[in-house]
Amino acid sequence: MKLIVENSTGLVKWALEDDKRVLMGDEHLEIGEIDSDGNGNLMTVICHSNKDCCLIENVTNTPDDWFGNKYKYINGNWSLNPTFVDPRPSEEGE
Repeated sequence: MKLIVENSTGLVKWALEDDKRVLMGDEHLEIGEIDSDGNGNLMTVICHSNKDCCLIENVTNTPDDWFGNKYKYINGNWSLNPTFVDPRPSEEGE
């Protein structure tokens, strides 16, 4: 997996498959790509850049329940983010 990690907090913003294209630009991030025929999926992330995030590649132990900001990844070690609040609707409320 590829991880995009916020430098100041260690929060894992994205966990992506190894073959996913990631461009860590000075002004934004680009995840994915679109081919010359307009096929594909490109996400431009304007709230992060290579100034505040880093890309870590070849991570083999991503937690099965990974979700953005749920975990920190610091020096190769995973830890739960103690302030994480799951934004997804709970099954109880359905």
